Amino acid sequence: MLKKFMAILLTAALSCGILGCGKAESSPGSEGGDTPTEAMQGTAGAESSEKGGYVEREIGLPEGVNGEDIFQIGEVEGQLCLYSLKETGQEIGFVRYLYQDGSFILDTPKWLTNITYADALFQCRVVENVNGNSYLYFVGMVGENLLGYLYRSGDGVTAEEITPQDWRIEDPEWHYYEYPDDIAVLEDGSIASISYNDVKVYSGEDGTILQEVKLPSELYTGKIYGARDKFYVISENSNEEFSELQVYLQGKDAPEENAKCDMGVGANNHLTILSDGSLLLCGRGGLFRYSPEGEWSCIIKGSYTTFALETMYCQGIAATDPTTYYALFSEEGAYYLMEYTYDAELVRLPETQLIVYSLYDNTTIRHAAAMYTRLHPEVQVQVEIGIPYEEQETADVKAKIQNLYTRLLAGEKLDVLLLDGLDADAFVEQGMLADISDIVTPMSEQGEILKNVADNYTGTDGAIYCIPLRISLSIICSTMLNTSTAENMENLSKVMAGYEEPLLGPMTVDELTSIFVPFMVQELVNEKELNKGKLEELLESLKHMTDYCQMVDRFTDEITPYHLSDYSFREGVVFDELEGFLAAMMPLSILTDTNGNFESFEGAFRPIGEIAILKGTDAPDVAKDFLKYALSAEVQDSDFRDGFAVNIQALENQKDKDRSAYEAYAMFAHPNGDVIEFPIIAVSEKNAERLIEMCKNVHKRLVEDEQIEKVIMESLPAYLNGSATLEQTISTIESGLRMYLAE
Repeated sequence: MLKKFMAILLTAALSCGILGCGKAESSPGSEGGDTPTEAMQGTAGAESSEKGGYVEREIGLPEGVNGEDIFQIGEVEGQLCLYSLKETGQEIGFVRYLYQDGSFILDTPKWLTNITYADALFQCRVVENVNGNSYLYFVGMVGENLLGYLYRSGDGVTAEEITPQDWRIEDPEWHYYEYPDDIAVLEDGSIASISYNDVKVYSGEDGTILQEVKLPSELYTGKIYGARDKFYVISENSNEEFSELQVYLQGKDAPEENAKCDMGVGANNHLTILSDGSLLLCGRGGLFRYSPEGEWSCIIKGSYTTFALETMYCQGIAATDPTTYYALFSEEGAYYLMEYTYDAELVRLPETQLIVYSLYDNTTIRHAAAMYTRLHPEVQVQVEIGIPYEEQETADVKAKIQNLYTRLLAGEKLDVLLLDGLDADAFVEQGMLADISDIVTPMSEQGEILKNVADNYTGTDGAIYCIPLRISLSIICSTMLNTSTAENMENLSKVMAGYEEPLLGPMTVDELTSIFVPFMVQELVNEKELNKGKLEELLESLKHMTDYCQMVDRFTDEITPYHLSDYSFREGVVFDELEGFLAAMMPLSILTDTNGNFESFEGAFRPIGEIAILKGTDAPDVAKDFLKYALSAEVQDSDFRDGFAVNIQALENQKDKDRSAYEAYAMFAHPNGDVIEFPIIAVSEKNAERLIEMCKNVHKRLVEDEQIEKVIMESLPAYLNGSATLEQTISTIESGLRMYLAE
């Protein structure tokens, strides 16, 4: 079995003395000189003749300007510029600032000052000097509707509205108007616009539609870029990461190029077009250039820059010459403008390279790595993802895990592991993980991190081999009963006994098992021994649960399980998981809208990002310092929808965050045909306090063990239909798990 195979490899790896951090090996310089990150890649203490790299520095925004009013960064005649909204009496106007001699000056062209609007503005875009014409696009509020507006100036003084007529056609059913997400201007004055995955090209003369293109992908950044007779759109995957750059020739319905890049561009993409026709693309991975010859190169790696920080969101990029770049970032309402200039004499060599491996992508660990590297430039922390997000649906997980262990056996260097999806017990049993109790226990005892969570990872000898960076909360939800009296399986059965309705709704044996067994796995198995008493309790509880279900052989289009998200739970009880304050907005808003209530179930939490240090690392002190930093409030005081912080200060800080910007209005069809509308609102102060108390009081680790669930799932039907006794079922399960547990 796979588990046995892993154990054999781990034993062999241990005997080989592998898994060191090691020092970074030298790499050849890139054309035109290394970036800072590339220049850093060299054996610690080694002499290197390689020089050159980009230096990032923050420059101040225009004096008196609110960063939230800045809607665009750009370049005009070789100078950096910022476009911003500005209130002028009862109206809103547009201004431009130019960056000269180290500061910004107000320099708004006359035509732009002549355009004002009396209500809220969105999605503004200025395009200047395309064959002597300049353009302004924005979306404005009109009553309860949104309308798109397009202006053009040919003389630099006056501006005329040239809004295409189809932006003024009202939808007869829903009474809204179509408007694009963004526009670009081509050399002949044509206007290219993007809306969802549709592009329309309009005549610059009369606004008639010249071309309509249905983009081949489903997901785009919502931005469109244009130059000469081409327009460009960025396709992304469902994790909002760069997929490809699609290049369209004016008049053609299919892309001329589909430019993919395998250099790890990442999410948060923006594009600017350089004077030589090459394209500059940004992402979490840094800055990348796509040459007119169709070749990608990495200009600046994101590792040591603001691009890599998960809390920072790039709002746009600009270039004023071939070696000077700018990027505008936002973070929770604060705005930062960064300049990147080339230093031919720059030499940076990291003393240590720390490699973090995670089978699945984890935003918190990537954020921790980026922050630690910026804080400690002598250490380069690299995160390797075994299964990138776009491969999750198709990846052979077992093959990926086998590949990991084969690499360890071959002596490949890894230092820190995230154990999500891996067999943590196998690593511990084979002595592969370092004891991190000297870091975790003091943080726990001193109230820095959740002690109730840390206690779940503390052995009888006090040793700790891993700790989660985040947790999710398992909750029970209902509009029918008081969940505070149904907070565990035993009490839930008692409460449901007073109802005639099957409160758990339609249920298959598989669904029943997958919902309830993970709550009991931690108690079912102790030191490779099956606890028959706990197994008996579990089986009896599952049988009791079927009294309150509509048991079916399989689900169909007409028969589906209850879900919180489609309101079907109004007829009974559902279970859900909350993965942070942002992720909790939708489910708690549904409960508010339906007068429902919720409670922590079984006092259970799911660990997210279980971090461990490999015992063979050559840099144990650095690895432990990084682990401690990953558990700090500085790293954890952010919400990536990947769980609640285990750092108590960060958890408390998150409670008080303003999340009004994330509020929205939802509408969907109920399975019975009803159209349901409700507001998604920020978690209330009362519920935020409740969630924090739940985090501080959970005590049971939710464990999903595929093999244990499989054996119980296969044995359960006979017990439920009465063809097997409780004792026979326990014996069958024990036999089915004997070899698995022994391994």
